[in-house]
Amino acid sequence: MIRKSRALSPSIAILALAALILPVAGRAGEALPAAPASLSAQPAPPPSAGAIPAALAGDLAPQGAQIISGGSPLCNLWLLKSVPAGKSPESSPDILYGNLQIGTVVGVMQILAPAQDSRHQKVPAGVYTLRYGQIPQDGNHMGVSQYRDFLLLCPAAADTKLDTALGFDELVALSRQTLTTGHPAVMGLIPANSSVKTLPGTFSDDSGDQAVQFDLAEQGATGPVPMALVIVPGAQSGQQ
Repeated sequence: MIRKSRALSPSIAILALAALILPVAGRAGEALPAAPASLSAQPAPPPSAGAIPAALAGDLAPQGAQIISGGSPLCNLWLLKSVPAGKSPESSPDILYGNLQIGTVVGVMQILAPAQDSRHQKVPAGVYTLRYGQIPQDGNHMGVSQYRDFLLLCPAAADTKLDTALGFDELVALSRQTLTTGHPAVMGLIPANSSVKTLPGTFSDDSGDQAVQFDLAEQGATGPVPMALVIVPGAQSGQQ
């Protein structure tokens, strides 16, 4: 049973996000062959009328991905046709997708049945925008994990600044509306696996996380950017 708690301050929320990313330390997705995943990906059906925010409908790629587990669909994922790059790309060993600006909308996810985020928090079925975020590198969080990238699930009905990259505090506050725990709803980003040849594709990493891999069209990039998003977290992911 999930008990409601008081809303967390941004600093506490950041610590909670650090707990998400910590378990991915030591992964080497590019170097290891992709372990078999129980997930599979197939083309998503067109979104139902009114399911996608009208302001985004024309900006989404025409073909989405439906993620399947055990013969049942878990979610539908639609990416933007082109995602704006950050003004000052960040280059750091613990940042995988530093060309993206914090708070940028990357796509839309329709969760078809109650699910879990990467901290094993229960996420209701519904439609959510996906916005990019990073754990800040400051004195309280420096070195807490190998990678600091993640996507936050934000209720599509409450996300009204779709053409704006939200600041971190506003981003966390918006994502908190997804849950009743006072925490944001987060999905881990891990290194793309070079052995995944067909996209979108799925794989399991050495920690047991099951991910979908896809190409992200990024403005100004010389080609598509491979990205891997954790759909089903491993048993130890997000556990303290």
